[in-house]
Amino acid sequence: MFKFIVLLIFALFAAGAFCMANSTYWVFDVLGFALMAVGCIVGTIKAFRVKDKKKKILLLCLLYLALVLLTVAGSVLFSGTILIAIPGAAALVVFGFLIMKKPNG
Repeated sequence: MFKFIVLLIFALFAAGAFCMANSTYWVFDVLGFALMAVGCIVGTIKAFRVKDKKKKILLLCLLYLALVLLTVAGSVLFSGTILIAIPGAAALVVFGFLIMKKPNG
């Protein structure tokens, strides 16, 4: 069930980023942001269940950094948005790696 929740977070972010990147109408940008915000809320709930305080802060920073970078990359229209989207996706991958990592292993 834990892996399913992490995959759900990734799927919500991916669907939101895809929706924002391929939209020409502002309603789809809002829908994409809403999908990513729901993924961020689910990730926040998962991050608050971590016992280590430093790891919890790092997880929350990575999660919200990914939300901001992917939102900016999806909402602006210029050829260099991939340079904003790649660090956002990398922050999300590091979040997934750290949340899946066992405390003693």
